[in-house]
Amino acid sequence: MGLANKYVGLDQRELEMARKGRHRRVSTRIVNKRRFPIGEYKYGMRNLKANYLLGCKSLRKEKEKLDSVLDEKREVSDAYSKEKTKLNLASRKLKRIQEKEAALSSTKRQLAPETIRKRKILKRQREPTQISDTNSEVLSVPKTEISSRRRKKETLESCKEVHGGTSDNKKPALDGMWVTLVNKASPKQLIDYVANSSKVVNKVIGSVVKSSVESFEISNDNSLCSVKVLYSNGLLSKEKYKAIRSNLSMCCSTTSKRRKAIQLLKGARIPKLLTCDKVKQYIKSNWNVAKVHDLSELYYDLDESEHVNGAYRELTDLLLELADLYSY
Repeated sequence: MGLANKYVGLDQRELEMARKGRHRRVSTRIVNKRRFPIGEYKYGMRNLKANYLLGCKSLRKEKEKLDSVLDEKREVSDAYSKEKTKLNLASRKLKRIQEKEAALSSTKRQLAPETIRKRKILKRQREPTQISDTNSEVLSVPKTEISSRRRKKETLESCKEVHGGTSDNKKPALDGMWVTLVNKASPKQLIDYVANSSKVVNKVIGSVVKSSVESFEISNDNSLCSVKVLYSNGLLSKEKYKAIRSNLSMCCSTTSKRRKAIQLLKGARIPKLLTCDKVKQYIKSNWNVAKVHDLSELYYDLDESEHVNGAYRELTDLLLELADLYSY
C-alpha cells in the first residue's frame, strides 16, 4: 500500500526508549500517534477488497452481456447460413425449371404448325361456339369471357388475312363476314340473329324502317291512298279528313294529355296520310278532269265577227272522270 513506517520522525535514542520503555522523553500518546495505523490499514484493505469485488461483479455482468451478444450473433449466423442454403437450392431449382421450359419451347417450335393447328381444331370441336338463346350479341359457349373474346378476335384476324384488311381498316373483313353470313345463313337463322339483338332491332332496323316510312310518305302510293280516303263514300270535309288522318297515325299518351305517334319500333313511326291541302294539290297537278276544247273548233266555218273566245269540256268525259274520282 506504500504506507509510511510507524517510526518515522523519531531519533535513535527515542527509538530505543520506545522499544525498551525506559527513560521515555515522549509521551505514550505521541508515540501511539506516530505508530503504523493498523486500523486504517485494515479499513482501507476492506474497502479495497469491496471495490475489487464490486468491479468483478460489473465485469461479470458485462461478460454475460458479451456472451449473450455472441450467442445472438451465432444464432443469426446460423439462420443466415440456413437461408443462404435454401436460396441456393431455390436458385438451382429455378435454373432446372428454366432449362426444362427452354427444352419444351424448343420442342414446341420443332413441332409442325399443321399439328398444332389440328390439336386446336380438335379441342374447339369438343366445345363449339354457340350464341345465347335470348341475346344473339353474346356467346353462351365458351362460358368464360376470356375464351369468347379470344375467339372473336381470332375470327376478325382471320377475316383480315382473307379479305385484305388491316388493323386500321377493318371494313374489308366486316364486308366479307356480312356477305358470307347473308349468303350462307337461312332466312330463319337470320331472323333469329336479328330478332334477339337489341342493338340491331333498335339502332339498325329502327333507322331503316324510319327511312322507309319517310320515303313512303312522299311516294305516289301514299298520295293515292290519301286521295282514296278523301273520296271514299262521298267527298269528306276537311275536318273529317284531318280526324281520320290523326286517328290512323296517333294514339293517346299514358304519361301526358298530348297525343303521340304510333311507333312500330323505337324511333320508327307508322306512315301518315298526306294533309288535305297536299291531296288537293296532288289532284290538281296530276289529274286533268276531262279534256278541254277551244271554242274556235266549233265555229271554224263562221264569220270572224261571230267568233267567241273561250273553252269547253265534253259533258260525257267530265262525268266519267268525276265518277272515277268518287269511286276510287
